[in-house]
Amino acid sequence: MHVSGSVALRSRLEQQQHWRLAAGVQDGRQPRTDPDAHALREFQGNERWYDDDEGSFVKRLLDGNWARFETA
Repeated sequence: MHVSGSVALRSRLEQQQHWRLAAGVQDGRQPRTDPDAHALREFQGNERWYDDDEGSFVKRLLDGNWARFETA
């Protein structure tokens, strides 16, 4: 595997592992994969930051679920 391919794969696995922190994902209340993963910019702790064609937003882990909040 090419180095850039392994870096991309590692990044994808890390973001998927982060998504699965939510109890809602683990028990099936939320999708197994982030439906906005294509727009994911960064993730850390209990937050995930996104940029898409419509603007920026953040998802925060609240009460075991990922909740979306629009950013200014």
